[in-house]
Amino acid sequence: MSVVELTAPTHYGELTDNQLRFVVNLKLAGNDEADLWRKCLIKFTGIQPAAGDDDCYYFTKKGVKEIFSLKLEELNYFAKQLSWLTKDYSGINPPRIAGLKPVDNLLRDTLFEQYLEAENYYEAYIFTQEEENLMLMIAILYQQADRYHSRNNEKILRRIRKRITPMEQLICFMWMLGVKQHFAEKWKYLFPRQGKKNDDDETVIPDMEKIVRGQMRMLTNGDVTKEEKVLKSQTWSALDELNEQCREMATKKS
Repeated sequence: MSVVELTAPTHYGELTDNQLRFVVNLKLAGNDEADLWRKCLIKFTGIQPAAGDDDCYYFTKKGVKEIFSLKLEELNYFAKQLSWLTKDYSGINPPRIAGLKPVDNLLRDTLFEQYLEAENYYEAYIFTQEEENLMLMIAILYQQADRYHSRNNEKILRRIRKRITPMEQLICFMWMLGVKQHFAEKWKYLFPRQGKKNDDDETVIPDMEKIVRGQMRMLTNGDVTKEEKVLKSQTWSALDELNEQCREMATKKS
């Protein structure tokens, strides 16, 4: 009996642009998690369904001479190895939109003020579901740091709005979600994991202005003359410093 090797990506950073768009199209079509995993398994491994019944499925694959079979539980097992597709969005490489190049996929090349603005609109979109907030977040993340200024946001927004597709909007939302997941892993004191809420707990919109002002006070030690310099610093440098200060405060409390 010949052995059939099936290989597939293990995280979003390994997906090609076409593979990423395939995943997002499945999401837009309303596929549930299990169906999405199975369809992506078939797509990514290059196997082609030939026949099947309730318990067993038969496939062909380029370079494999014989038809091979997978039992339903085997197919589901292999598909579940792609569960990261609906759980961990870190590493997404966003596409060009309207001829514009996005910033680094983990925001390593952004200014701190740029990150703060993008984060503000992301949170606003989460709680309002108003498309305008998502579009402004995208406009911010499609400006390079050396030319970034908040007064350009509306200009870039108008350019993007003419060309962006619903699929690209969802990719950008997933991208920022993945960025936040990565940040929560990298800076654990600054972004502590939240406990699960009870069903009767009300969802409270975060006061982003209060959060940002608190971060600025930490980074400037209350000296407002240093704010402009902090805002023009690199995002990761600012977050490193904030995380270290949060770590020191947590250590003192313990």
